[in-house]
Amino acid sequence: MHKKIVSYLSKQGYICRYEDEENVITIDICVEARDIQLVMKLPRFYPYEFPEIYCYQEFDFLVPHVYTNKQLCLFDENEETVYPNQYLEIAKISIERAIKLFQDSILKNNLLEYNLEAVSYWNTKAESFVVMLRFDESYSHYMWAYQMTKSSYVCSDSEIELIDFIRRLRNQVIDKQDLKQILFVKSDVVITMLISKLTDVNLWLIGKKNEKLYLDYMLKNNSPSLIISSFNNTVGNCLLGIKIGKLKSNNVRITRKNIAGVLRANSGRKFEKIQICDMRMKRLFTRGGDGRAMFDKKCLFVGGGSVGSYLVKAVTEIGISDDITIIDKDILTSDNIARHLCGADKLLSENKAEAISTYMLEQYPTMRCEGIYKNVLEIIEEPADFFDEYDIVFVAVGNCMLEKQFVKLYKEGRIKQCVLVWVEPYLVAGHVIVLNTDYTEKTNEYLFDECGNFKISVIENSKQYMKSEAGCQSAYAPYAGFELQKFILDFVDLYHREVYEKECKANYVIDWFGRMKWARMNSIAIKPRYRSLEDRTINIQRIDIE
Repeated sequence: MHKKIVSYLSKQGYICRYEDEENVITIDICVEARDIQLVMKLPRFYPYEFPEIYCYQEFDFLVPHVYTNKQLCLFDENEETVYPNQYLEIAKISIERAIKLFQDSILKNNLLEYNLEAVSYWNTKAESFVVMLRFDESYSHYMWAYQMTKSSYVCSDSEIELIDFIRRLRNQVIDKQDLKQILFVKSDVVITMLISKLTDVNLWLIGKKNEKLYLDYMLKNNSPSLIISSFNNTVGNCLLGIKIGKLKSNNVRITRKNIAGVLRANSGRKFEKIQICDMRMKRLFTRGGDGRAMFDKKCLFVGGGSVGSYLVKAVTEIGISDDITIIDKDILTSDNIARHLCGADKLLSENKAEAISTYMLEQYPTMRCEGIYKNVLEIIEEPADFFDEYDIVFVAVGNCMLEKQFVKLYKEGRIKQCVLVWVEPYLVAGHVIVLNTDYTEKTNEYLFDECGNFKISVIENSKQYMKSEAGCQSAYAPYAGFELQKFILDFVDLYHREVYEKECKANYVIDWFGRMKWARMNSIAIKPRYRSLEDRTINIQRIDIE
């Protein structure tokens, strides 16, 4: 195959030859009066993979898109597809792209691309790793750090958050004495080169406006010093980290007066590069999502059962909230886990609220998620301002008397927005009430009958389909975890589009129809108006106006 490629490229006018000993193809090119030699290697699964082009020469100009092993990055394998039957043409395209890369580099047409890849280059040579929890990127300041291993750290603006993270991650109790300070710098300088020496740090990472803070930090933390810098690479903010060893001062005590001179004397010293792992929610859901997550609501979830647990996950992952409180008094048992967010690893003496909180924090360590082991009735009796801090209160308790209590709280103005969620047996249907404007007579008529009972249901007398096992308090509604998740995802998606994004001030009922065909086949008593509906349909209706 090598010889076929050499023959084909030679006919295209390229000077190339097959090096039998190294099993590679060398190609000699001339770009802007500069002689450059390329080396083509065929990967193991060629032609089902792109050919690899290397250049081992050193140049007096910057070349982006080069890996540390000197391979040129010429194809984005996430966007481009290999066509095996066109392997000769692809070999030629590889050479053409390499020529263009060098031409643009010599003419400085791609300096921006080099700048954009500064962090990628940095990370390939990083010797340490820092996990950044919650921090404010808008200004330069000190942060707290805990050294996990010789080459790994965890950092945060909050001592409490950092200590709690270590406790959850390693089941290890630490205190403030175990933490050290690091410097976070908000730099206005756009980096156009790779930083290699201490003098470059002051020039490209620190800048004039941060110089005093930098000098103060280096004076107080000389054993070693950790600096995280946020800078703009003309496309967005990026993070770089450095670890500076103890400064040499010829046995002279370093003081505020001489620290600048000591840094100048050490200006040629190398430092250790640090790779940054940004764990902030906005970053996670920008890189791992569509970038639309706002996380601008603080939410209370009353009820941590099956419905409540998956509701917490959905509301977080769709980007509504990363500040959540869950309240429930029940303990997680093996009876729950087949249709609950939490599994067997959370069974050991954890109540449902705390189990959900632990699960979410393991997945998203920088969100705020608190589980409170408390009876819902105690919450209702809390002072009038208890609910003021919450933008949305989700109620998933499966108890109509408690749900009516929350409707009453909403009518009294104690809750800003109330969302009631429940399901019917076998998940024939699921329902949501959204209260987000004046509680009108029209709303009341839609929700309740003359006796004050909820009118919203698909099944006639759904209580007859409840199941019970031996013992008291063992009744439960039968439904599968898969159907529950489908309901939650469908309704949260609709709620997000029609209520949250549009900021609608209105009252709604959302009805989701699940296993309707199955219900008809098994003689489940369905109310006449719903009997013809198909599976997996959803409807939203406004209930505060005529």
